[in-house]
Amino acid sequence: MLIDAKTIEGFEIHATDGDIGKVHDVLFDDDQWTVRYLVVSTGSWINRERVLLSPECVTGVDSDERKLSVSLRRQQVEDSPDVSSDIPVSRQQEERLRSYYAWPVYWGGAGLGDTMGGGLTPAVAPGAPMLMMPRPVDETLSGSVDASAPPPSQETEPAGDPHLRSAREVRDYEIAATDGDIGHVEDLVIDVRAWSVHRLVVDTKNWWPGRKVVVSPRQIQRVRWSDHSVRVNLTRDEIKHAPEFATERAA
Repeated sequence: MLIDAKTIEGFEIHATDGDIGKVHDVLFDDDQWTVRYLVVSTGSWINRERVLLSPECVTGVDSDERKLSVSLRRQQVEDSPDVSSDIPVSRQQEERLRSYYAWPVYWGGAGLGDTMGGGLTPAVAPGAPMLMMPRPVDETLSGSVDASAPPPSQETEPAGDPHLRSAREVRDYEIAATDGDIGHVEDLVIDVRAWSVHRLVVDTKNWWPGRKVVVSPRQIQRVRWSDHSVRVNLTRDEIKHAPEFATERAA
């Protein structure tokens, strides 16, 4: 099941004994392109505005009713470690959260080309058709973080995962093809069966007005967080002939 991130925002979260809140944001790994956390706005029933929940606890997705069911009790969420939902989330905070809920540890896993990490289902099942077949890319650049970014913090508390990003954050990042700028990131298409980033939605209005297409994360050559840009290993013409967003969303 494919749902764009903007649509997931606002989904209600249902625990086994009542409502928890609504999805505010999606945090994903820009190296393995896996959804790591749902940022949930809890309202006023507990003394925290937002909490982080792993897709590991999601037991059902109802796109018609716009809700996610989770295998948690409200009291479990209320008693969970107080972890900041803002980027960066420190590794120490993640360790406390995953230890409390007994969720699998995802860091230290393989890259996108092997598994999607975190114990979740691979993004593309063996033999499944690809809507856009990947071209070879320089593995040293694929999903890499800008080398000009500041070094990890040397503070006592470990720095957060440098690949953990917010879906809200990446919207409007500029998209650069191999032969020039093409548009910006409009949204992410999430495969909620695997909880992976299935495609990036590209708005081409900078070059070809009125068209939104989707590209595979496997085509990402470089992400520059310092200047909010994404370089893809495709030409403008290849992006022009990529599947349209409306077609992919209906799949």
